[in-house]
Amino acid sequence: TQPHPPPAASNATVTLLDTLFFSPASVTIAAGGSVTWNWQGGQFHDVTSSSFASDPEGVKKAGSYKVTFSTPGSFSYICSVHEATGMRGVVIVR
Repeated sequence: TQPHPPPAASNATVTLLDTLFFSPASVTIAAGGSVTWNWQGGQFHDVTSSSFASDPEGVKKAGSYKVTFSTPGSFSYICSVHEATGMRGVVIVR
């Protein structure tokens, strides 16, 4: 028999770190689940995507942003301020 992938979590949290990366950079959730991005501190960041609604507050030093994903797929996002440094992530919805 084929091994089954572990069940997807209902929700996930991603932290935006001042070392200019998302932690974790990839999260897997179940359809209907949500992802919350949290950041605080010295660097300005945002969550920008062409695959889902970007944070309407835009670039900020501290805050959080939550998105609920209803359909399966792979949803990429970036920090528009630090895109050149490779600050990117992906949400995988099963």
